[in-house]
Amino acid sequence: MDYVNYHLLLLMKLPFIADVKAGDSEEDAEARSLLNKFLGAQVILQGMEPLVKASQSQSAALVSQVERQRVLASQKVGLNRF
Repeated sequence: MDYVNYHLLLLMKLPFIADVKAGDSEEDAEARSLLNKFLGAQVILQGMEPLVKASQSQSAALVSQVERQRVLASQKVGLNRF
């Protein structure tokens, strides 16, 4: 099981495995469950951050390459007019 799927599975099960302490009210249990879900979402986002950064750098390189090709193509078309 990979990193993201593992944490998603934990998030789905959190209401059932929430750390309920003796004397906690229902609101306390719900608040703890929500906090655990928030913290789990942060862990997932931190795990995804390197992938997003790599994807953005690849996208920027691709955009630059396409822009260069467009400029070269427009220059060729401009030269053919004369």
